[in-house]
Amino acid sequence: MNKSKQFKGPPPKRFKSQDDDDENEVPCSFEDTLAGMEVEFDSPEVIGEGPENQSTNIKWSRPNPPQLDPKKDILVFQQLEIDHYNGQPMPGMPGSQLGPVPIMRMYGVTMDGNSVCCHVHGFTPYFYVTVPPNFTDSMCLDMKTNLNKVILEDLRSNKDNIRETVLEVRLMQARSIMYYKGDQDIRFARVSVALPRLIAAAKRLIEKQPPSFGLMDPSFYETNIDFDIRFMVDTNVVGCSWIELPVGKWLIRSKDSKAKPESRCQIEVDVAWNSFIGHQPEGEWSKVAPFRILSFDIECAGRRGIFPEPNHDPVIQIASMVIRQVYGLECYVCENQEDNNEKCVKTIKTCEYGQDVCLTEIKWGSTPYWSQGAKKQYYVSKRCSNRTDCATTRERYMPTCTHIWYQDWSGNATIQPFLCMIIGSICHSFYNPTDSGAVQITQSNLDMVLASNEVVFINFYAEWCKFSNMLMPIFDDAADAVTKEGYDTGKVVMGKIDCDREGSVATRFHITKYPTLKLFRNGLPSKKEYRGQRSVEAFTEFIKKQLTDPIITFGSLKELHNLSEEKRHIIAYMDRRDQPEYDVIRRVAANLKDECVFHAGFGDASQQMHPPGQPIVVFRADRKTSTEPDETYLGSLTSFDELYNWVQEKCIPLVREITFENAEELTEDGLPFLILFHHPTDTESVKKYKEIISRELLSEKQNVNFLTADGVRFEHPLHHLGKSVSDLPLIAIDSFRHMYLFPNYSDMEKPGKLKQFLQDLYSGKLHREFHYGPETPEVVSTDVKVTTPPESTFKKLAPSKNRYTLLRDEL
Repeated sequence: MNKSKQFKGPPPKRFKSQDDDDENEVPCSFEDTLAGMEVEFDSPEVIGEGPENQSTNIKWSRPNPPQLDPKKDILVFQQLEIDHYNGQPMPGMPGSQLGPVPIMRMYGVTMDGNSVCCHVHGFTPYFYVTVPPNFTDSMCLDMKTNLNKVILEDLRSNKDNIRETVLEVRLMQARSIMYYKGDQDIRFARVSVALPRLIAAAKRLIEKQPPSFGLMDPSFYETNIDFDIRFMVDTNVVGCSWIELPVGKWLIRSKDSKAKPESRCQIEVDVAWNSFIGHQPEGEWSKVAPFRILSFDIECAGRRGIFPEPNHDPVIQIASMVIRQVYGLECYVCENQEDNNEKCVKTIKTCEYGQDVCLTEIKWGSTPYWSQGAKKQYYVSKRCSNRTDCATTRERYMPTCTHIWYQDWSGNATIQPFLCMIIGSICHSFYNPTDSGAVQITQSNLDMVLASNEVVFINFYAEWCKFSNMLMPIFDDAADAVTKEGYDTGKVVMGKIDCDREGSVATRFHITKYPTLKLFRNGLPSKKEYRGQRSVEAFTEFIKKQLTDPIITFGSLKELHNLSEEKRHIIAYMDRRDQPEYDVIRRVAANLKDECVFHAGFGDASQQMHPPGQPIVVFRADRKTSTEPDETYLGSLTSFDELYNWVQEKCIPLVREITFENAEELTEDGLPFLILFHHPTDTESVKKYKEIISRELLSEKQNVNFLTADGVRFEHPLHHLGKSVSDLPLIAIDSFRHMYLFPNYSDMEKPGKLKQFLQDLYSGKLHREFHYGPETPEVVSTDVKVTTPPESTFKKLAPSKNRYTLLRDEL
């Protein structure tokens, strides 16, 4: 072939006449923009830090780095990128001293804006391989020697002059997360190699001839983990986390040091992999350093009609530039000012770092909620803030506001003027965006409504449901009536949810029939649905009852001697009613008042029971049927969740009494009942029953509801069992399909008898024996008369799945 005519590829594509040339080409709009930027940035140049000492525009320059002494100073920076390279070991650093070795490299920025390059030494790649039970520590050296030999022989070219491929083989016990093996540990060999690329070679060679290394059918773990990720996991470093180099643990590179700077960063240092600290992004370490450029993409700005050429066309970086320009922002603030209506006294406050906006909230409202024509009351709040808080505040209040958010107020910055965010909103004093009727609640505002109101009463409805349409005007009228009662802001809201439009909300609260009425206290749903009359008067009275103070005040300690021994009690000894701890106790009591009786004493009535300024809460058990001792709460009285969990544990005992009032709640758990039926005056059998349950069946509380029942009130279930009141006490299981009688009540006190009764339920033995008689080793005769256990009676007390109407898919 004639080499002079050999094809060399097509020439650059051109889509213009041959008379055109680059000099005559009219610049495109993008080129005009670039030219404008060059003019804009035409400012004095400064000498940038780095080994090349390149000049850079002053707009892009960083502040001068401080004079650092590793023996006296710590170095803290936020790492932005991590990679590694192969280099020679540094004396005094851990790891192999025979090169080459992998060296990690972290790039970052200090809080002062100085760039950092940190070389991390001594971290070596490794993987795990299973070893047989007879593999001992003495065999690790043989495996290391043999594996090192075969890897060196396998290297096609050893241009890096690797002399030691396997650094260590160490025996260890660990547990595999693959497949369930109980608590059994597995013996592994951890194999450390010189370079990351040698892991694949080591695995391949071991798989070829396992016996050569003392292995049989080995399994490999963590051979495919990226080396950079491995480093981050083992050193507790996460993306963009802050890195701290302690005093005396690092070395700084300079033109005069043995290790010369290799990057253009202002500060370049060396540290051992186990000598630096990687902080989790929490608290003070969640701050962000002043980044300058966030790069998204790199493109080429080609000439019009010509395919871009790298040696001719400019390369552009698509990025977002972030420049920290404002230091010491000042805002006019008016927090905590008396008579703060409509206007406030202008007080200048210097904002802290990270507060880069002046946030103003203007709330207008009238009691009980905003309406047209009502006299408006103003509340103005101004403070230092940040853009994230602004966005959160906007999202929170936008659904309730009638004005648009806008930017028109400038703060007073000490460095330069700074346009700040003013959030102007005309809002209701509590969440009720309608002028009348119940609040329309959606997925977007549900959590806010529940969080900002003590009591929320919700009507879950469907527009296609006849009964929902009948209830709607009654419920809306009741909401108006509740509003006219003038309850304080945040006390109560009546709301409604369209379950067709808000299917996820209906699923969240297990709504299967319409309409369903549910009560929420302090954000927590009540287990029982509303079962009362559906009238304006009934709804209004129900809400009034929910807002009644659930705590009984005692005037002296003598009153506590007469508390009912049939109830469980929570007693609070406090200084004053206006203490913040009391509000927490009141909210907990509102949620659990059906389970316990709550009492509180103030001042002289309780001062003997607690130190001044330190309120105390005590639990007292139902002494008539329980042997539990009194117990003092030791947690925080300002934490609702902590106190609620403790009170719930005490007030909802392991063994509960079933009544017609709480039967629905208990059936919704879906657990079988183990019930002691007793005479109302018989408390001894109840005590014995509770003691045995606590002693022998505590482990079954997740599987069974342990209950006691008044055998006189619940005489009907006794008849199903073929018993009467004269047979009390007796024990039975209601599985929600059938009822099974415990053969002999006196056997309850024999260790293991009640537990075996439950085990027979789980295994199906109770059901089989009722049909075919007691099980024996002999084969059951085929002519045995088949019987059916008594049908469950308590399942009839469970809420209907379809009480009011059919579901849409059942029409």
